[in-house]
Amino acid sequence: MSIFETAARKKFRFPSIKGELTAEQVWDLPLVACGPIRDVKADLDGVARTINTELRSISEDSFVSIAPDSRKADLEIKLDIVKHIITAKLKEADEKNAATARLEKRRKLVDALASKEDAALASMSREDILKELAAIDGGA
Repeated sequence: MSIFETAARKKFRFPSIKGELTAEQVWDLPLVACGPIRDVKADLDGVARTINTELRSISEDSFVSIAPDSRKADLEIKLDIVKHIITAKLKEADEKNAATARLEKRRKLVDALASKEDAALASMSREDILKELAAIDGGA
């Protein structure tokens, strides 16, 4: 069973500063919250930290308790889900940045090509320019 199927079947809720969130709502969170302190926002980093803290607190060795804490497996799956979402969002951001860089480079190359073509036209002799104009006007 996949981690997302487990989350759906067990109706997992993820802790955040805005309250409990479903797995679908976790996908909508930013990697880190931005903005003024008075406008507190939930983010993936905060959710992951909260789950990790809770997981560490129940993972501490006990000298009395022999039975493992039943929440540990669920917390590990929740943390895996949040880590997966963080990885996916980082990959999407990298791909978006790469696409933006490609578009910017393409724009610069098109501008350079237009500049070269303008320079080639400007370097033509008067007679060549008149011939080109005559060919254009005669062909129309």
